[in-house]
Order: sequence, then C-alpha cells, then structure tokens
Amino acid sequence: PAKAIHRGPAGEVLVDQKKCIGCRMCERACPYGAPKFNASGETNYFGGKTPLAIRELEPWQRHAAGRAEHCTLCTHRTSQGRPPACVEACGIGAMTWVDFDAPAPEAEKLIAAAKPMNAAAGTEPKIRYVGRHLDAAAMSPRV
Repeated sequence: PAKAIHRGPAGEVLVDQKKCIGCRMCERACPYGAPKFNASGETNYFGGKTPLAIRELEPWQRHAAGRAEHCTLCTHRTSQGRPPACVEACGIGAMTWVDFDAPAPEAEKLIAAAKPMNAAAGTEPKIRYVGRHLDAAAMSPRV
C-alpha cells in the first residue's frame, strides 16, 4: 500500500526502505517468499560478538528495523558491470550471471536449459535455475 516495491534499472525488484511501513503485505503476496522482515535491524552475522574491525556500513549493508528487505542482486555491483557477490564468491562456479538481453555465446546453452522457479505463479521471473537433480519449475518456497 505504500508503493515501496519497485523495479530497478535492470528489472530487479527493490524495496525502498524509506517508503516501507512494515505492514508485511508484500511478504504474504510474494509467490517466491522473497521479502523478509528484520525486526531487530541487525546488520551483522556475528550475533553478540564484536567483529575484529568496525567500519562504517555502506548503504546496501544497512538494515532498518521492521522494514521489508530481500536480495537486491547487488545492484551496487551490477551497475558497475560486476557480478553479484554470491556469483563472484562461489568457489565451484555453481552460479553464473547472464545478461538475458545480450547473452554471450556460451551462456545461450544455459539460458535454453534454465527454468524459472514457481512458473505457475505467472510472474515470469528473470532468475532461472539449471539443475540435474531438481525440477525448478515445480519448486515453490510457499509450501
């Protein structure tokens, strides 16, 4: 109702933290279960422990308490032509960042084999999955 969810320049779904009123309607409406709510506003993964080095958080690292949040596909990186951090950090190459609008020749085979998760939702997501041991089209996080 606050119109906090919008599409970014590359078609990614983003949440405007300043507009979000914390009503959780997006969480209930999303067929992928993507929006999550960080009730505490926690910004680290260390729990109660103090990290070795404390530095100022970047804008994409800040979390407002009681607001919707989900993966942004690292728009701060992709806007610079870099892949999302998860793709870059994956040591076994299980993830690939593909430009669907201008795919490289080696990516065309991946695109042909890739299936969207929860295709029955009819939202035509851009994130696709290739797997030998799973049927991505039948996957649904809303069980």
